[in-house]
Amino acid sequence: MHIVAFEPLLSDASRHFVHHFLVYGCYDEEGIYCATTWAWAPGIEIFVAPPEAGFRVGPSPEAYKTILMEIHFTNFEHASGVLDQSGIRVHYTAKLREHDLDVLQLGDALITQHPIPQGEGIVTFEYNCPMECTAKYPHALHVVSDLLHMHKAGSIMYSTQWRHGALVREINRVEFYQYDFQHTIPLSFTIEPGDRLNTHCTYHKNSDHAIPFGLGSREEMCMEYLAYWPKLPNPPGLAGCGFMHDPALGRNFTICDNEYLQVDGEYTYNPTVMDPPGGDLIRFGVKNPGVYQCADVVTSMPAAEQSNHASGLIAPMFFVFCSFLFAMM
Repeated sequence: MHIVAFEPLLSDASRHFVHHFLVYGCYDEEGIYCATTWAWAPGIEIFVAPPEAGFRVGPSPEAYKTILMEIHFTNFEHASGVLDQSGIRVHYTAKLREHDLDVLQLGDALITQHPIPQGEGIVTFEYNCPMECTAKYPHALHVVSDLLHMHKAGSIMYSTQWRHGALVREINRVEFYQYDFQHTIPLSFTIEPGDRLNTHCTYHKNSDHAIPFGLGSREEMCMEYLAYWPKLPNPPGLAGCGFMHDPALGRNFTICDNEYLQVDGEYTYNPTVMDPPGGDLIRFGVKNPGVYQCADVVTSMPAAEQSNHASGLIAPMFFVFCSFLFAMM
């Protein structure tokens, strides 16, 4: 069968404490080999699949066997005695549709970015899903929706698509990002094998301390979720396509197909290519404080930072983790 919609159900008594929740499709009944199918955060409403596609569940090898729901809570007030009854309503059909849906995660999918430095002003990180990764896809991907996700230090977030060195489109942009007003936007465009996808996240610095990346509500993220069809035969899953920092090796890598990307026998850094002028389609917003040099042409965007070392900063966790396992019969 195909799952055709995910509907969030928030309990009035506890919605203030629900940070976000994630829905995974798992290829085993134990919930170990999983991939993101849908995410909810404040502002997001029901996700309805296009009429030609859905998330496949059932006994076939390419179908999910289990649906796993993961809820993160924020409780800075240390409230007690609150019962959360939030969840999701899953809509499905026994009549199979033409295509299987999947989700491609871009950006810092594994949350390994080094911290936002302490200070004033803003800082921008750019993550690259390069042509060497998408060139491995056996077919084009038809994108049907997109979600951009940061936490409360987030200021601007956008993504671009490139083909043969030329800008194809700006996929999505949130010029004044607000954590409490997130949304999934419907889209209809094609990613061809060999395209490059760039995800940009701009943050406000904190003058008192660095801001680490992580799962906590006071930490940060830079994630993009593209829903597409038809599903890749070996989907990248939770690793997505983009950035990973390996603290053991003290450097950044490009990850695709669940492994570090090699080009001509060498492991690549990420980002490997910054968006040249033309990709930064700033229309309004905060004043850009700096410049960077790219192909001998100066643009007014601040430099996208990349780091080849880990700070070693470990932040306290400010969330409660719960998971629920539903076996699909």
